[in-house]
Amino acid sequence: MTTISIAVSDDVMVSPTIPMCPMDINANQYNVPMSVNIRGERIEVRSVVDRWLIENRWDSGQPARLMYYECLMSKGLRITVYQDMDSNRWYW
Repeated sequence: MTTISIAVSDDVMVSPTIPMCPMDINANQYNVPMSVNIRGERIEVRSVVDRWLIENRWDSGQPARLMYYECLMSKGLRITVYQDMDSNRWYW
């Protein structure tokens, strides 16, 4: 399992166990999720409700840039997925 650390303030860093679970996502040319494969079923993204970028560990030798998308799905589900901006891999 891979985990990330979250900066709470300038001098405090916590490392919650946030699993990076790979996700099969179809995105458009702007890297916005269009559909998600959940348990073998492709579900369309109805709308992106919110998005935000977290840049972490920028002062270390291995910074992390994660773009999060909160998505309202066609079946009424609301999920948050994110893309590792360096590897272009998707997770939830």
